[in-house]
This record gives sequence, structure tokens and C-alpha cells, in this order.
Amino acid sequence: MKAFDANCTPSAAAKAKELEWTVASPPRLELKSGNDLRLVKAGMSVSSMNGDWLRQACRKSILVDPLAVPKFEKDEGLVRAVADSDSVFELPMRPLLHSFGRRRAQRLSAYSKFYVLCQKRDAKIAFTSQAQSAFDVKSPREAVAIWQQMGVPRDRAASVMKQEVRFG
Repeated sequence: MKAFDANCTPSAAAKAKELEWTVASPPRLELKSGNDLRLVKAGMSVSSMNGDWLRQACRKSILVDPLAVPKFEKDEGLVRAVADSDSVFELPMRPLLHSFGRRRAQRLSAYSKFYVLCQKRDAKIAFTSQAQSAFDVKSPREAVAIWQQMGVPRDRAASVMKQEVRFG
């Protein structure tokens, strides 16, 4: 199965390509202050602990990583801001796969709630790896299985994995 990954470090890209991922790694930016908003350019992958800064940043066509925002799974304002723009949410697999026990269950629940909220508001979403090594790269079939754990039907998960995410 061909699949698209919008974020993968160069050290993991070779393994991802071997597993038939189409890899594109946009420049990453973490917003640590309001002044960093001027550094945001279309086509970047942006994260922040401040949901307001992400709302402002998503006016440009970017990939938005919401995981650092406290209670991101309930942030309707952020989801609405992305839905009204050309930006796309990024839900990375790596933090989910590197958590264990109760923390993994909590994260999986948050991902599931966030996915439902994005579907409700028609916000675009991409499930990426954020792989930092070849060991973090999972096959597209494994990624579909993870989507299914979030309550996404298999056919919908497979179609999301195949579509190329356009932003920037």
C-alpha cells in the first residue's frame, strides 16, 4: 500500500521509503514566544504550547502539531481555525508509540477525541510518523491498525494514509 508521510527526519527517510512511504519533511518551528509568529512561513510544520499562537499561525498554510497544547483534544477554537484555513493538523505516531501503560491509553483516547472533533468541524488531518530513527518507522499497514485503534473504520484509515497532504 502506498502511503504519504508529511514529516520524517532524514535519518528515518530511507527506511520509510523502503516501506513505500512517500516522505516530505517540511521545516519545523516551535513557537516559544509571540515574536516567533513572524518566522512562520507557508509550508512549515509548527507546534506550540500556546493554542492562541497556533490559531494565529494557521492563517498561513502550515502543518499544525497540536500535541503540546494542554487539552488539545477539546480545543474547538484551534480546530475551527484550521478548518477555516488551508492548514492541516498533524497527529504524530511517535509520541503514541513511545508511551506505555496508562499514558498510552490516555494519549490514544485524546487522539480519538481529537479525530472526532476534526471530523465534526471538517478540519484536515494527517497522521505522520515524526520518526527520528529507522526503529520509529512503521509500515503503512501498522499505521492503519493504529488509526483503527482510534475508532476510524479501516477503509477510511487506508484512504487517509494514501492521500497526499497539500499545504504551503
